[in-house]
Amino acid sequence: MVESNHFKKPLLRWAGGKWHLLKILIENIPDNVKNHIYIEPFLGAGSLFFYLQPESAIISDANSHLIKFYENLRDYPLEICNHLIFLKDQSNKDFYYKIRDIYNNSDFSPKQAARFLYLNRTCFNAIFRVNKKDKFNVPYGWKEPPSIPSKN
Repeated sequence: MVESNHFKKPLLRWAGGKWHLLKILIENIPDNVKNHIYIEPFLGAGSLFFYLQPESAIISDANSHLIKFYENLRDYPLEICNHLIFLKDQSNKDFYYKIRDIYNNSDFSPKQAARFLYLNRTCFNAIFRVNKKDKFNVPYGWKEPPSIPSKN
């Protein structure tokens, strides 16, 4: 039986995430899963994907913000981490709304990926919601200090 305390929590908090189901999912995955292509159509926080760390995978999600975050994380992890430290150190309700406004008026970049993660960890219930203009509009979640992942 797999012990859930051996799982690393995913970087993102994600509504509908598989984190709480991870133990059950792992117990029901074939032993030879690493010999196959892993296909994940609803990546979200990626709990199962990051646990398995497959050699070959096709991952996707309908949320373009999420996919751009992961692409930037793959390509610029240290830059994202450094900016995230700055965001965490400034965090409060007013700062959250300032960062949300910057996020909604910026193109995707490593700094934008850090903003995405910061907003995810400080917004209300880790909800990712955009309006008809594709602007993130979730209110502040009163998480002080925010639970920001470490550099490791």
